[in-house]
Amino acid sequence: MTMRNGVMADPDTLVFERRFDVAPAALWSWIIDPEKRVKWLAGGEWELNPGGRLEFVFRNGDLCLPGDSIPAKYADSPDEVRLSGELIAIDEPHHVEFAMFEPDGTKSRVRIELVQDGEGTCLRLTQYDLSGLSGAGGIAAGWHTHLDIFSAVAAGETPPSFWPRFGELEAAYGECGQPAA
Repeated sequence: MTMRNGVMADPDTLVFERRFDVAPAALWSWIIDPEKRVKWLAGGEWELNPGGRLEFVFRNGDLCLPGDSIPAKYADSPDEVRLSGELIAIDEPHHVEFAMFEPDGTKSRVRIELVQDGEGTCLRLTQYDLSGLSGAGGIAAGWHTHLDIFSAVAAGETPPSFWPRFGELEAAYGECGQPAA
């Protein structure tokens, strides 16, 4: 069974799962190829070797449908957010693990695993080391929204619009990072 909603495995770890009807190799490029990754998460070049430098260029407004706007709460946010990272481990097409560095210097660790599941794939995304970051609900809503978009674009479907979907999910997750029952 996959966890469509994020689950706080412990106070420091957030886990999501999604099921896809294709083999892991078919999803791999959506994670590592910046031209595909920008369609669901963030652009930016990645050096694909342990210790390699990673760049994340988030333009969530580009993941919106025409006419949708950023929520008032985030109106002062820049149109583009850049984060850096470092590749920790990679095993094509099974997993990639990296550190993400926030602008204030805090870091967390993200692992994306692609596990063969019959004729399909279970994608598991785990973000560790959340204790140094603020806003678990926003982090959970962000990953959930990006994974909803990924599920759609990888299947050739029209994805949800980022900011409206994020707003719904941020309210559902609340401050604790767990969706309301």
